[in-house]
Amino acid sequence: FFPPGLSLHPLPLCASRFQALGTTLLYVLHINPSEAECTVQKQLSRFASIMEELRWSRGCLRPTRAMMLVRTPCKEGEPSAAADESWRRELQDFELVHSGLERYGPVSTDHTTVLTQIFENIACSS
Repeated sequence: FFPPGLSLHPLPLCASRFQALGTTLLYVLHINPSEAECTVQKQLSRFASIMEELRWSRGCLRPTRAMMLVRTPCKEGEPSAAADESWRRELQDFELVHSGLERYGPVSTDHTTVLTQIFENIACSS
């Protein structure tokens, strides 16, 4: 997991095709960020930059890329996460350009069992 704003230079690349087949670069997209956090659009823009950098590496050495959509539980008195569905439109626009991306979620950060299942699924498919 690489939080938004973390520099990934150099990007984690694989040394062999075998290693690339067993490696997944997972990007976690926070779909209901607070005012102090990066917007969904900004997070997707950063992920697009990472994917563009990976395109410059040899195809057989690129790790699989996946995205996990997470949301933080709403606090008392806040509008529900379902009320703001603008992230869906932004994600659809992103996926038109960057197709073939495995996607997991959305899942709440307090559902640890589901999060664990997602990581197990990624580990089994890599």
